[in-house]
Amino acid sequence: MISGSSAKTNTDSTTGSLSYINDLVTGATTSGSYSIVVPRTLMNEAMATNLRSVYGYNVTKRHDNMGTNDSYLISWGNNDDPTPTPTSTPTSTPTVTPRPATATPTPTPTNSPTDTPTATPSPTPLPATATPTPAPATATPVATVAPTATPVPSIYQSYNYSISATDLAAATGNTGALVGYNNKVVVVITNGYNCGNTTERNFVYSFSAVGSSYISWLISRKTDVPVLGYYKDNVLVTTGLISTQTANPSVPC
Repeated sequence: MISGSSAKTNTDSTTGSLSYINDLVTGATTSGSYSIVVPRTLMNEAMATNLRSVYGYNVTKRHDNMGTNDSYLISWGNNDDPTPTPTSTPTSTPTVTPRPATATPTPTPTNSPTDTPTATPSPTPLPATATPTPAPATATPVATVAPTATPVPSIYQSYNYSISATDLAAATGNTGALVGYNNKVVVVITNGYNCGNTTERNFVYSFSAVGSSYISWLISRKTDVPVLGYYKDNVLVTTGLISTQTANPSVPC
């Protein structure tokens, strides 16, 4: 068993390196997750600041057990849509059917006997009824159909990746600042755009697992196609790769 001082040295060297955080994020995206929680024993404020300003992640410090046990929530990509508040169905107002007016009964006249019959007057002829002039026909207006707006094409492009075990195995011999890219395939992004961070920037994203991969927020300008390759002996290799990068017709944002 190693000594206590050696164990502390190993822990301190891990806390301060983004290589371990990168492996956690890569594993989470492979399983379809959009966030991870990292304890403070493996992460510090300097790393949190670096993840926010350089790589565009959302990093939130959390406190458990009344603030004595800190951790960090690292998130990326989509946020869950809020649950809509249902709108109550209005109660239809019944239409009141008007009641017919009550007719006032006309009293039946009582015939009074007349001794002398009265002559019946001759009726006055009614004037001739004038033929009404028909109203001019009203033209029916024709509805105008609004033109359909043409969608503005996106200037961004997303990509599908297929990572080869051969390329992962060839990525060796890297030292110094590039030691974290051993056994990893990388994609160099120019003018990259994160859906959660609207600032374009340049960065390197690495893959450490074999198989197909699609990262929804990893997009860039169509005029700046990402460069796929791997580092070997501190040199970026971009030719003779078995891993592939193909354009995806869907751009998430």
